Amino acid sequence: MGLHDAGVTVERNGIERYAPTRINVVICGAGVGGLLAALECYRKGHSVTVLEREPKMSIVGDVVGLNPAALSTIQKYPYLKENMPLKFHDCPISYYSYHGQFINSAMPEWRGSDVEANSGLGTVGQIITRPNHAEVMLAQIRQLGIPIVWSKKVVKYGEAPKDGPAFAETEDGERYEADVVIAADGVHSASREIVKGNVPPVQRTGYFAARTGFPRSDLPDLGPECQHLFPRDGEADINRVYIGKSSHHVVSTSKDYVAWVINSKASVGFRLHLKEDSSEGTSTNLTPEDVISVMGDGWDPAVLKLIRHSPGSIVNWSLNFRNPHRHWTSPGGRVVQLGDAAHTFLPTSGNGAVQAMEDAISIAECLRQGGKENVGWSTQVHNVLRYQRVTTIQRTAFVNQDDLDGVDVKQALRRGPDFKVRWGRWMWSHLPEQYAADHYWDALTAIQTGNTFENTNLPPGHVFEDFTMEQELKRQKLKIPSSLKRNGDWTIE
Repeated sequence: MGLHDAGVTVERNGIERYAPTRINVVICGAGVGGLLAALECYRKGHSVTVLEREPKMSIVGDVVGLNPAALSTIQKYPYLKENMPLKFHDCPISYYSYHGQFINSAMPEWRGSDVEANSGLGTVGQIITRPNHAEVMLAQIRQLGIPIVWSKKVVKYGEAPKDGPAFAETEDGERYEADVVIAADGVHSASREIVKGNVPPVQRTGYFAARTGFPRSDLPDLGPECQHLFPRDGEADINRVYIGKSSHHVVSTSKDYVAWVINSKASVGFRLHLKEDSSEGTSTNLTPEDVISVMGDGWDPAVLKLIRHSPGSIVNWSLNFRNPHRHWTSPGGRVVQLGDAAHTFLPTSGNGAVQAMEDAISIAECLRQGGKENVGWSTQVHNVLRYQRVTTIQRTAFVNQDDLDGVDVKQALRRGPDFKVRWGRWMWSHLPEQYAADHYWDALTAIQTGNTFENTNLPPGHVFEDFTMEQELKRQKLKIPSSLKRNGDWTIE
């Protein structure tokens, strides 16, 4: 069944909605992936309810990276099409040494491409603040009347033994049943107790991220020596990456928002105050002086001044990782994981939010393709269509760490225009909705007959390889260059 084989109706808000499927969906988690899953499931004709453990939508947070693949269905929503581009930080990534020496500046790889031209969004920015993203997504959900039930932390997932409903049980004892339950509630989701196979444990990578975000109005005037960190009226937003000292520091500013993050290894001091005995102890709060005290000498004075005057506390996250797990569904397929619940991402991949959004687009279309009678199969098809792509992109985080944290600053300065993190056209040109529609039935046949399905949502010519965090950390320790981005075509043409 193609994307346009079923009848659609145009609703009063301009959204073309597919015919009702009679599939009831409960989505647990109102994060980046959960919110888009709610919209996409609604658009595909499913009935949707969202459960969120927090009492309301958080208005704090820093920034997330986006690309055209994540935004490939946004043009289907007139409100989002008009308002989300207004929230983009549409600017180049500018690279500097930690001293403040300019290295290179690069616009998004997709700028001016046919992919961007066909997005329906004009230009596609690569950064958006978490509060702004949540604001526009939640506004669209409210316009459609999709229910969100707040203060509902899911502590147990389950499914009936034979073709029965799935359920999500909350901390206060309520039970929500549906044809399918989508667990989009993060890396520590209780869904790990029901998915097939032995789910690998969450482990510390040895990397940390001290990060914060706040309205620019909360920042005092930092004087002329810091003016270059902020855009003037009419200028593009600013996104700077400072490299050196086995770390990298990202500063993102707009006319009304400031966010920064320092990613580093524990060896340079950011193990501060974190519990040593548990992977569950993932974060602690730091003061600006805590951060500055472990940064060392030689940093750009403007960066230090920005950190010193940042309001509130800085959250120091232990960057934890779960090795890829092939199974994201329960045995009967009625519970399926999405986003971090299925696959953790490190920040250097620039893809955690992107892949959660791709998941959302894919699962909604797979459910539509299979219909109510095939819900348990449809989640497994989604899993097969997504696993290899997601796993390959997860691995890029470790490769990008080599470029950002393991690079010699003098060498980076010599490279100049050649120094930048590369993604590849295959990554940002993907259309997850079309891919699910095109390959659903072939993938289903492969699953049901015990055959292997050959995915094409990878770099052209790529030979897929599984990996573990331990392998990548050992490679980094031995300073062995990665061959990942030489496996297949990672160019932007």
